[in-house]
Amino acid sequence: MKPAAFFRATLVFTAAMLSAAPALAAPDAAALVGGLSGRWTGTLGYRDYTSNAQEKLPMVSEVVALPDGATVISINRFADGPKTGIVTITDVSLFDAATANVTTAAFRRGKPVSSETSAAQIARYDDALHWSIVYTRDGTDNNQPALIRVTQTRDGNTLTTRSEFQPKTPQAVWTLRSGTDLVRDGVAAPEKKR
Repeated sequence: MKPAAFFRATLVFTAAMLSAAPALAAPDAAALVGGLSGRWTGTLGYRDYTSNAQEKLPMVSEVVALPDGATVISINRFADGPKTGIVTITDVSLFDAATANVTTAAFRRGKPVSSETSAAQIARYDDALHWSIVYTRDGTDNNQPALIRVTQTRDGNTLTTRSEFQPKTPQAVWTLRSGTDLVRDGVAAPEKKR
């Protein structure tokens, strides 16, 4: 066989094998979130209910995945000014692969324990370091019934979350309420694209 014919045959064979290969299957949400184990630093941004202004606070998040493969603990700390000081919120999340739901209990000094269950859908999966999960649930925003959507996106050593709400009224639109922009500790923050 001539080199050019061999090269074409190799290309055709490779293309056929790649097209027949199964798509990369995403692990369940618990495995992806469990892969966040470690310390992350960055900012917490939120829209103030009173002034409607966007606020940003420095934040540290420590994530621990338990060996059961279903439970993830996240200890989140941020400085909320001289009057309040450091706020610590501990979230314990239990993922249920059978129902694709996650139930999270939140613990914060001086506040009642809260619990919520969200549907967890893997919206994008490239690999264990590049993915997005969308969590949706019924809830309230500013004491009004609303749909809540939280999008968690990992891009290598960066992690972002965006929490949006949509009032349960006709023609309501999604509005950003809060979000985090975090970088895994020990990794330089990525430069912003120009």
